[in-house]
Amino acid sequence: MRCEEFYEKWKKAGNFCEKHPKTASRIEKFLDLIVVELDEELAKSEIFQGGNGPNGPVISEGASRPLISEADPEVRHEALHQIVNLVEEKHMDGLPVKVIGREVEEILETVKAKKNGAHVANNSGDNEWYTPQRIVDRVHQVMGGIDLDPASHEDANAIIRAGAFFTEKDNSLGRDWNGRVFMNPPYAQPLISEFCAKITREVLSGNISEAIVLVNNATETQWFQDMAAEASAICFPRGRVKFWHPRKVSVPLQGQAIIYFGSNVSGFVDAFSGEGMVWLNGAKSEIKN
Repeated sequence: MRCEEFYEKWKKAGNFCEKHPKTASRIEKFLDLIVVELDEELAKSEIFQGGNGPNGPVISEGASRPLISEADPEVRHEALHQIVNLVEEKHMDGLPVKVIGREVEEILETVKAKKNGAHVANNSGDNEWYTPQRIVDRVHQVMGGIDLDPASHEDANAIIRAGAFFTEKDNSLGRDWNGRVFMNPPYAQPLISEFCAKITREVLSGNISEAIVLVNNATETQWFQDMAAEASAICFPRGRVKFWHPRKVSVPLQGQAIIYFGSNVSGFVDAFSGEGMVWLNGAKSEIKN
């Protein structure tokens, strides 16, 4: 079944729900059809090749209701793709691929926010989102360890494994940053500008010997341009990085960039080319064999 045909099924079910809200049994038949066909669509994705099919529906009837009842077809369409991406990310991270109702609702809210003009350049939202394990493992591969994470949390550092870390209570911007630094900064303004400016200054001063920064790929912003100008290399991941939190579901609004400062450019390329395209700053980079 082609994606266009699949989307038409979702739209048809949504229209039916609007016209017959009290006809529960007939609506359930449509929901059953949607759940089955969503599984069929997911079964075609790379994560289920080789006979590794889903164990039961990846999305229950109850979880699918908010999406089916969404009146805006563009929102439903984008949310469907986000659900497929979510399942693939869960599989990559070794997590159960089941999609729950809360995740569907948060995906819908995020898609609506994006459609209404929300953008990272104007971000004023939640700063507590943590870096996934596979990105952290690549960071350790490049730098051989992390001496400091200046924008972290106790939960996050269980994965980051930094020798030292600062939380929002520690006045990180007023502290010294030294050694090998990994940073996933707070994304709200003005903090993201201040943290990115700080790490760039510390790199140029020589206090930081090597650094990797995970940020949104807001290439139009001054803070991104300033970091990119001094970076040795940047990886642009193929998909959106799915951050994690023990009590929240992450649905990122846009793609990310992984920015490297340091001399181990070949190591960065080896580690992160599997994530996506790697750009080298010709003025700063030299790959050594």
